[in-house]
Amino acid sequence: MMATAQPRRKFEYRNCGLCAAPNAPVKCKCQATHYCDKECQRKDRKAHRKSCTFLLQKDIDTVRRELQELKESNRFANEAMPKVCQLAGLHLSVGDLLGRTMLASNYELAEEHYKQAREIERILLSGASDEEDYVSHVGNSIMTLNSLGQLYSLWQREGDALQVYQEALDCVRHTMSVYGSTPFLQLKLSETLAAQGEVYNAQYARQLRQGSGPDKQKCSAAQALGEEALAIQRALNAEADKLAHDRTAQSNSNIQTLNQAHRQEGTAHALLTVADTYVNLEMFDKARGAVQEALELTRRRMNEDCFYYCS
Repeated sequence: MMATAQPRRKFEYRNCGLCAAPNAPVKCKCQATHYCDKECQRKDRKAHRKSCTFLLQKDIDTVRRELQELKESNRFANEAMPKVCQLAGLHLSVGDLLGRTMLASNYELAEEHYKQAREIERILLSGASDEEDYVSHVGNSIMTLNSLGQLYSLWQREGDALQVYQEALDCVRHTMSVYGSTPFLQLKLSETLAAQGEVYNAQYARQLRQGSGPDKQKCSAAQALGEEALAIQRALNAEADKLAHDRTAQSNSNIQTLNQAHRQEGTAHALLTVADTYVNLEMFDKARGAVQEALELTRRRMNEDCFYYCS
């Protein structure tokens, strides 16, 4: 009688997160990193802490406990603010890490962390002591809202994504109306506009695949958003280029606080967003031009990075 074949047990190993040795059997509780043994895990703990959802969750629990102790000792008002800011940042970090896995099983937990961060940032905004403090918290709020919008887009919850992006747009525009239009706020506005345009493009593409009669109005909305984002990016780049040749003006402008690579990345992002829209609208020459411009920006940035590191 022939013996029944036993199913082969499947092992999934990864390279060690510290020394890169293959077939590392020890898995961190975050389920994302493997190690040769406990010694490798111990040595990598400090570096891994920044990307370990398990350790970051322990940090969240610790900060919450410390805040509760401050509250009970009547020292909350004087000493709590740094810890509240830290708590919001931890929730944002965990949400980002879970969202980047692109695993649907992690989306709900990522959403909860983003919402926790957003609620904390609302409290921080309401208690901001001055303009600089308020604008700083606005920047953090926009970052969280945009991250949540990206999560909803991955989750194919485009309606929720559009709602979140609209909240971000309302927040940054309100701040600009009260405190003025700074390069930092313009950059946040551009990033959010481009992200909202991407959602309309995604909705149109899905309707096209499903054969349900795609709505050209979504393309028109995406085009308007993408072109507005691109116009803001180009204006920031032009001002920065002008200031680069004027040392006197440099000291009188805060546009220099905006990282050049960040601006180039944002411009390329806006270009690719409008390129997708142009394709949907069958404006192929414009789409080709936008893609070529984005590629040229990317090449320029790579050359600058190479020059910097090779110098």
